[in-house]
Amino acid sequence: MWLSWVPDQGLAAIPAIVDALSYYSIDQQHPWRGTVFQELLRLLLQLKPAPTCALAAIIRWCGLNVIDPAHLPPASVRQFAIHCLIRCQVPYHPALERGLLSILTTPNSTDSDQELRQVAAIAIAHLDQELSSETSQTLNSYLYDENPHVRKAVMWSLIRLPQLDSSFIDSLLELAITDPVPLNRFQSLRVLGHFNPTWVLPSLMTIAQQSSPMNSEVQGAVYRAVWLIRQWATDHAGAFQSLLQLSRATAALPSVYPRQSWVELLHSFDQHIIHTSLFAQLMLEDVVRGWATVQHLTPPPQTEANQQGLINQRSHHLRHPPQHENGYWVDWDAFWHWIDEIATWGTSACARMIAAVGRLVMPYWEVEHPGMYSPRIILAVLEDWICAPTAANAEQVQHTAQKLGYGQGTASGAAYAGFALITALIGDDMILRCPPNQSGYDRLHTAIANGLNALQSYEPVWARPNDFELLPSDPIVTNSEVEAVRLVQFALCEELLPWVEQTYDPIQDGHRLCHQWLTLPDDQVDDRITTIFR
Repeated sequence: MWLSWVPDQGLAAIPAIVDALSYYSIDQQHPWRGTVFQELLRLLLQLKPAPTCALAAIIRWCGLNVIDPAHLPPASVRQFAIHCLIRCQVPYHPALERGLLSILTTPNSTDSDQELRQVAAIAIAHLDQELSSETSQTLNSYLYDENPHVRKAVMWSLIRLPQLDSSFIDSLLELAITDPVPLNRFQSLRVLGHFNPTWVLPSLMTIAQQSSPMNSEVQGAVYRAVWLIRQWATDHAGAFQSLLQLSRATAALPSVYPRQSWVELLHSFDQHIIHTSLFAQLMLEDVVRGWATVQHLTPPPQTEANQQGLINQRSHHLRHPPQHENGYWVDWDAFWHWIDEIATWGTSACARMIAAVGRLVMPYWEVEHPGMYSPRIILAVLEDWICAPTAANAEQVQHTAQKLGYGQGTASGAAYAGFALITALIGDDMILRCPPNQSGYDRLHTAIANGLNALQSYEPVWARPNDFELLPSDPIVTNSEVEAVRLVQFALCEELLPWVEQTYDPIQDGHRLCHQWLTLPDDQVDDRITTIFR
């Protein structure tokens, strides 16, 4: 508790911490000191920006250059030191690579040693230079380590290789089938797909097209497979074709509006019915909505002269959000005033803001829970209301948010991402039922604040290495307060500006374009995909 003040001091706290880490050593007769140094390293992890000036002290506590094992710091302290190395993005050095590799190859003796080996493998993945051939060969042998967490971390570290040779490909394909841990099998497919999605698309399609009775584990595997195909569908023609094939598999294609009937089918609490093609349609719509910006499917309306001034005024407001010049603090009064001004444009503008924030933080939910689709369904029915703002659709939004929106009980980025959608969409004073007033503003503020928390509170993989893991290529990072606010401002401008200026509607055009793909004649699909991805 006596160190709780340190994060508030920012960079001013670093000299005191560095002095303590540099001066003292671990005395085996005073093991309590290990806890103190572990706490000091934990505090370094919390400081922003990353304390690169403390690197010398941090490396000392990693124990990379200690020959006598009796003089090594405790494994728990070394874990935190390696975490600090990762966060500080230490420049590559061959000695650093050798030191991390020696930790990975040290036999297990305790649970802490196993966790240390796992963190060392993750640190190897963060080295900013191509790995040596010796390290590559060692990593290949540890893909079959007896510890499942070490196996998963070693898979993760393979991302640092410039390319996979046949031995790695064979090993990963084998582990995708034989590893007893489901998430490890999934991780091996992700790593292979990172280098070439073509290698794993047949396996993912086999998983996604299962038709046998589903238990919760198999159902999660099916949804994870669809989610993973979606991650590559934007840039890879084969992945997009696979996602489209899954989306078109159902005989009863939904109409553009409304979609409530199949949203209900998608999540059945009573029978746990799985509808892969319907979930794939949500993923497909997420991919093609970006293409609507050049399709302009919605004809721009004829604007009366007396309305052009209002359009120009709102466009100017969106194009000039509050600036946070020094980069370290947010002018919250200006930010919320900017939000409240947009809210005065009507309930549709409020709903679009909630949808924009929800879509911005959706990856923070799905990368941690790729088999759980609740927030995406809530976003889908919210967009249905935006396209057709009826009382029945508003009722459906609230019903869906109440039914699917709970269960995120931890203060993690994923939980905040889920709550960013539901907080404004439940209760008698939900934002879709009443014009903007104080209650509506409060709910809108809460939803946006939850989105900001999701962008700031996400724990990177090395802070929770036993959970579902990100790849270095995943665009999920922990943002500072100012960075999070800027991301939200940009997302709101990107969503609202074309709607305000009446150039196109990102939501309605995205829905229509998705429906075009779903109803495209079979003999035209290949030509259309070739045109898009050429």
